Amino acid sequence: VDYFRIHDDSARSIEQPFTFNGINYTAAGRVASDTTLDIGNFSYRWWFGDADNNHVFGLGLGAAYYKLDATLNAAVGVGPLTYNTIQRYDDSGWAPLVTLGWRSKVSDQVRIYADLSGVRKNGSDLSGTITNAAIGAEWFPWKNVGIGAEYASTRIRLKQKDDAATARVRLEFDGPAVYLRLRF
Repeated sequence: VDYFRIHDDSARSIEQPFTFNGINYTAAGRVASDTTLDIGNFSYRWWFGDADNNHVFGLGLGAAYYKLDATLNAAVGVGPLTYNTIQRYDDSGWAPLVTLGWRSKVSDQVRIYADLSGVRKNGSDLSGTITNAAIGAEWFPWKNVGIGAEYASTRIRLKQKDDAATARVRLEFDGPAVYLRLRF
């Protein structure tokens, strides 16, 4: 089970004075966005390997949920003339999730691992892919409770379309992570 939220609230502005027919004007523009992306997934993994074997491979199936809520506010103006527009995109969806995994037992308490997962969502106004790759180590000082440390790389590509516009989210996350691990 996994869940995270990403939120970005940002704006860009430009202002440029100019002269036309001897009259001074100022052209100005501002674009602001407020975007929230929620991603969650759950899956079950079947492990293949011998109990005496220190290496096992896993294949998992599950579902991923993602929701994109984005508001775009744009304003342009020249002198006293201005134009404002606000566009809002709010959609969510479920998609099948496929996971692959490898575990190697170093000792009864320590394992190293590699994981790969992917989601592809089509068929509605919200579409895209989410992929994740990780390599790490687990330490279980207790039988069913442990700690995992990994280096992961996640790529998120989402597109929300409607009649007026298309919103695109492209995120890349790379870096270390630490987890509380529960096993049953």
